[in-house]
Amino acid sequence: MGLMRKLKQWVTKGFRFFSGKTLKIFPRLSKSPLSFGDRILADALMLAEIPSPSRMEELRAQFVLDRLNNLGVDSSIDKEGNIFVHLYSVEPSGKGALLFFTDLGTNRWHSVNSLSHLDAANAKGAGLADVLGTASLLYLIEGILSGRIACNTDIMFLFSAHAFDDPKTDSFDFILNHDTERLSAAFGVQGFSLGSIINKPQGNYQLEIKIVSPSQNDEEDTSKKKTASAAQPSDNQVIDVLLNIAKNLSGLDLGYDNATHCHIRQIEGGASFGSVSSEGRIDVEIDSDDAKSLDNALKAVEAVLDAVRKETECSIEMKILSHIPAGISLVSEKLINNVINIMKDIHIKVTENNGADPASFLLNNGIPALSLGVAKGRVGLEYDVVDIASVEKGRQLLENIIGKLFKE
Repeated sequence: MGLMRKLKQWVTKGFRFFSGKTLKIFPRLSKSPLSFGDRILADALMLAEIPSPSRMEELRAQFVLDRLNNLGVDSSIDKEGNIFVHLYSVEPSGKGALLFFTDLGTNRWHSVNSLSHLDAANAKGAGLADVLGTASLLYLIEGILSGRIACNTDIMFLFSAHAFDDPKTDSFDFILNHDTERLSAAFGVQGFSLGSIINKPQGNYQLEIKIVSPSQNDEEDTSKKKTASAAQPSDNQVIDVLLNIAKNLSGLDLGYDNATHCHIRQIEGGASFGSVSSEGRIDVEIDSDDAKSLDNALKAVEAVLDAVRKETECSIEMKILSHIPAGISLVSEKLINNVINIMKDIHIKVTENNGADPASFLLNNGIPALSLGVAKGRVGLEYDVVDIASVEKGRQLLENIIGKLFKE
């Protein structure tokens, strides 16, 4: 019980402004020997309660900085709010440093549903999976400083204040331009899915296309909308434009490589029975194995919008919500093989997939990199459901990477 009291003091120290509801985890912990995976989960439960997103994730960043200060760790913060930590090895291997990176935010925080709760097997909370990366990196820093996690190389940690696919920022600029030594490998740490390896990183664009009626702010037309029950289908310009764009994008010719795709993810008309839409939106996703094909697909979407603009008085604007480039997979081929061997050694089932990976930003700078999940579970409509036992496996994976990577 002495260990339990120490853990309670350690978790709550410096964070009394939180609701305290996350301390419900401790009755569970008191029934069995404390695992290090539980410590990761305890931090994740508290982080998940902190509101997000914000401009530079100031509140979540403060959580991280307070923890680092308590550990006596020096950190750097760039103008975008990204936090960088460099731990130097006493006996470096001479093979370059390792980088572990994650982002602080989530777009699924909820004032009620993010107050996480647990049962015997699962932890549940909105956005909970998104903070497992941050909690895992804090655990690794503490373990290295205490000497419990042995390493023979320098290790860097990046806590990004922005999503890595945010086209308005470049979270890796701090690493690539401010550190003189070359990285030997880099690992993105995220919540789901433990055991999944992206061996062919695809490029990806997520787009928002917004349509606005020319009469949206016109008082005369607004008054007409009050009697819109008598309106003819042709009067609903926004819906007509939405359908026209969707039809053209669905039949879009993206070449002959069969590796480039355009997906319509959501269509919203902004109206109900008896009314006429003044605004509409289409969410579109493009993915490709090839960087040139990805950019050509984006130009093809823009060409469709240009053609539709000539046929309507509605305003049509396209916004790039996120972008990840296609990665050069050969750069990380050896690294992936080593990580797969480590996973098999600790009995983690491996699945290899294609998909977008923020590690591509580093791959395209010649740095072997990939992203790893540290837990199993699922993202639900209201809650993330995290398999508690799987977090311990994720913890073992990260420690084994640090301890064994240069021995492979």
